[in-house]
Amino acid sequence: MRIIKKLNNSVVIAKDERDNEVVVMGKGIGCNYPMGTVLSRDDFERVFVLEDQKTTRDVISMSGAVPEIYFDISSRIITYARDTMNLQLNEHLYVALTDHLYFAAQRYKEQLVVQNRLLWEVKKFYPREFKVGLFGLGVIYEELNILFPEEEAGNIAFHLANAQYSPEGTLQSVRTTTAIKDIMSIVSYHFGITLDDDSLNYSRFVTHLQFFAQRLMDGIKLESDDGFLFEQVKSTYYKEFECALRIEDYIKLNFSTSLSKSELIYLTIHIHRVVNRS
Repeated sequence: MRIIKKLNNSVVIAKDERDNEVVVMGKGIGCNYPMGTVLSRDDFERVFVLEDQKTTRDVISMSGAVPEIYFDISSRIITYARDTMNLQLNEHLYVALTDHLYFAAQRYKEQLVVQNRLLWEVKKFYPREFKVGLFGLGVIYEELNILFPEEEAGNIAFHLANAQYSPEGTLQSVRTTTAIKDIMSIVSYHFGITLDDDSLNYSRFVTHLQFFAQRLMDGIKLESDDGFLFEQVKSTYYKEFECALRIEDYIKLNFSTSLSKSELIYLTIHIHRVVNRS
């Protein structure tokens, strides 16, 4: 690839072997190599081909507005994530994470603190991604001298979780989204209410349903409760439990499986929270 335009110290436009324009990212690539340099594979970290028009446009646009240090930080975090988790990550993560880190730093400088209200869920359900998030906090402190709270590690973890994909990922995402939408509709219809999608309990319910749907598609069941807690929840939250049973009917019809007592307990409790505080 041959450099034809420099966007900043970390991003350049180049032409590949087929004379197609590509966006090339790498620490110091814009200042260490003169125009016309033919790059080897060891000279750069990522290439955004023009086949992905949105990602390419976003990188070009951001390169003029976001300091290159944020591209470098994002790249270090993503490289660490790939090396430690061995997961495939969508290329647009470079754009999303770089953009997020830049504005997080701007908010920090303006003393605007935005709490991650799902930090507990992130730490519990995305432990590997959260570990990478903590690594990211170290990189940010090293490069920017900004000491973020661990809530920011949770935000980084969310970006990593959202950027993961597999060959079957698109179909599973569609099925997951459909299941969540249908279950929310069952809850709304059962109680005759409109759920408050801005509430914390709504967000927590969605998070629970995301993992719930993923377990269904992976054929994983939570171990069943011994019975005492099940009976207690069933009698205490009987209306919510009836709704959970309606959801189980939906699951049986669409996923050909029943729910364990533990799944019904968690569903009932989340339903109680979301309908009583919406």
